[in-house]
Amino acid sequence: MYKNLIYSSSKADIGSISKAEVRVGHNFPNGYLEFCQEYNGAKLKNAKISLSKGEVYEVRQFTPVHSLGISTVELWDDNLIAIAEDSGGNYFVFKKPELGSVYYWDHETEDLKHLCDSFLKFLKLIEEDDYSDLPSPENAKSWVNPAFLQKQKDLGNA
Repeated sequence: MYKNLIYSSSKADIGSISKAEVRVGHNFPNGYLEFCQEYNGAKLKNAKISLSKGEVYEVRQFTPVHSLGISTVELWDDNLIAIAEDSGGNYFVFKKPELGSVYYWDHETEDLKHLCDSFLKFLKLIEEDDYSDLPSPENAKSWVNPAFLQKQKDLGNA
């Protein structure tokens, strides 16, 4: 399902993945290596993970190989490797030395929550978020600066 939600990605070569492994001091799991070779830095649209306990996590983007080991989370805790992030500054991480399970790291509380036992299971958890749980606006109106609106129309954005 996650493949349908990707709107941007590139391919990582073995050389750049090897450099990242040297930088973090560990080898990545095979499933993660294969994902990076095909979907390096993948950006997702409307993607979420729903756990059985009713917990929902947004997944916005996977960390590009060239950034592995040098993101904010590694500065706070060098036992973590950020592999993806949400829109709120929180990360999905591997934890050293195992690099098997995937965890969710909350940047405000620094809490680490175990999500699943492998990267491939993590991918299987990703599904489309239809935002059906949000209230629909009834008779919603808003004011927009007419000059701004015209500029957006001229650009093809409105």
